[in-house]
Amino acid sequence: VQPLSDALEELGAKRILDRTWALRYNSLSCEMLLDHLSYRIDVKDRVLVFKVSDWAACNALTRLNAI
Repeated sequence: VQPLSDALEELGAKRILDRTWALRYNSLSCEMLLDHLSYRIDVKDRVLVFKVSDWAACNALTRLNAI
């Protein structure tokens, strides 16, 4: 089984902080996206999926508007 980070990268997610990822994904609900990722979630992983309509960041690893 591939790690969660690989699954996120396959979906086009970008790392924005050390262990925080952002993903622009409109096709699925949060629950459906979590279900899609569930087989890659390790017992040590902590996952929170939520929709955001506006954001700002300082010193993010990725330009948020590039996601």
